[in-house]
Amino acid sequence: MKVQLEHPADEIKRLQRCVNDVVSLLALPAMWSGSKPCDIVPTLLDSLLRMLDLDFVYVSLTNLVGAALSETVRVAQSQEQLFRPRELCTFLSRWLGDDPQKCYLPERSHIGDEEVSLVSWPLGVQREIGVIVAGSRRADFPRDTEALLLSIAANQALTGLQQARRLTEQKRVADELDQSVAQRTAELAAANEVLREEVAERRRAEEALAASEHSLRLIVDSIPGLVSLLTPAGEVELVNPQLVE
Repeated sequence: MKVQLEHPADEIKRLQRCVNDVVSLLALPAMWSGSKPCDIVPTLLDSLLRMLDLDFVYVSLTNLVGAALSETVRVAQSQEQLFRPRELCTFLSRWLGDDPQKCYLPERSHIGDEEVSLVSWPLGVQREIGVIVAGSRRADFPRDTEALLLSIAANQALTGLQQARRLTEQKRVADELDQSVAQRTAELAAANEVLREEVAERRRAEEALAASEHSLRLIVDSIPGLVSLLTPAGEVELVNPQLVE
């Protein structure tokens, strides 16, 4: 059975645009290489807002190394009077709930006085990284191509954020190692300094002892009489030349 398209030219343009958008989404991880989550999310939101012609798009991130729960929302410029970012974040956080198994099928809901279609997509099987929510007042949102683009964007974002998390963890470990090495180096330098002081003190003591012995010898040798120094055990320790003669 042949399917007759009512507007084949428009359908072809829509498919071509979808293909171009898919290619753009697939290129995102390469652009994000070495980036932080705070750099990845804005690019993702701007891309989705443009590609899907959304009223707003929202991302909530969790379980990122060195970062607490993070919410970011983008509202289309034409819809800024209808949707306030702060109110959107509060509503969508409540709408998502805490259940990682929440159904991600499209749902019509009221935000203020506006009825919108909401669709969410997890970043990870059970939101290990977070979740994306796209919203549009269109009743037919999302179409098949839009759902496809959203799923691809979520997968690409998951890849980029996981890589960013690994890099952040590696940097944290490297920083801790550098701090440990620096601390150990400082401790060794301090120990070496103490050892040098002890060696120098011992050398000064030996030099002082030698000087004292030399002075004693000079004094004993200069005495005109017969002089002998004995140890407590009665052993001869020192005699002057007069006694030797």
